[in-house]
Amino acid sequence: MILSNDLLEIKNSFFAKNSTASEDCFLGFLVWQEKYKFEKVNLQKAFAIRLENKSSYWFPFADSEEDAVNAIYELMADKNLCFERVTQEQKVFLETHFKDLFSFEDDRGNYDYLYDIDSLCTLSGRKLSKKRNHINGFLQSYGDWNVQEINSLNIQDVLEFAGQWYQKKSGGDSEIGDESLAYEKKALLQIVPQIEKIGADGIVLYVDGKVAAFTVGMRISETVYDTVFEKADDGIKGSYNIINREFARFLKNKYGSLKFINREQDLNLPGLRQAKLSYMPCSLVEKFVAKLIY
Repeated sequence: MILSNDLLEIKNSFFAKNSTASEDCFLGFLVWQEKYKFEKVNLQKAFAIRLENKSSYWFPFADSEEDAVNAIYELMADKNLCFERVTQEQKVFLETHFKDLFSFEDDRGNYDYLYDIDSLCTLSGRKLSKKRNHINGFLQSYGDWNVQEINSLNIQDVLEFAGQWYQKKSGGDSEIGDESLAYEKKALLQIVPQIEKIGADGIVLYVDGKVAAFTVGMRISETVYDTVFEKADDGIKGSYNIINREFARFLKNKYGSLKFINREQDLNLPGLRQAKLSYMPCSLVEKFVAKLIY
């Protein structure tokens, strides 16, 4: 995968924001680029990402507060201007500089779940005892297991496992839905072989010599990491718990400055929400939809 100048600018701008939101993860941007038809809109001293399929925008990228204000005034030429995935800080910015010009709608399904990296590494404490029990059960059941960083030697194993995983989940066996799974699968099969070029990371779990799980993600900032893909064999109890813990340990060792892991949204799906809450997030990244009022 060759990153165009526009993609490189987007990648660097995401990281420079020092954000906690999953929308500022470049890997996630690549994954969902085809579904949402992201378009980079150049402004005078800023740029914005337009979601072509929804005729909406993400909050503009600018080097200064003044440039951001001017960029929004430019975008207000669109009388139907709508910003999606607006964070609490961006909401305050709009309320401060554009008083009474925007309405705000809570977007609970797109709240991000943030976890303390040390908590995911150790799973210590009474509230995470069930997670430790799942891991202990895995360790008692499977003596022959190991974790490897995804590289040229095991990428094919990962891709074959991924293909099987998506095949099993298609046809209504996932809360996420077949359409999103299809976009995700296509992106994963294209991205994983280019994992190093993109600047992403991944690990793969082997049990008895076969792939049982893998995970792939990328840093949002120096202190926050986004887990974009996490897939495991449902037939191997504890595989999701192990891959989650081992990835946290891998990341802590590789990036000493990391403090938090973002495990993204629950999309208002009950099962996904319960799973994310069960790991005891340290905070949620709130999101809003902001619409121009005229």
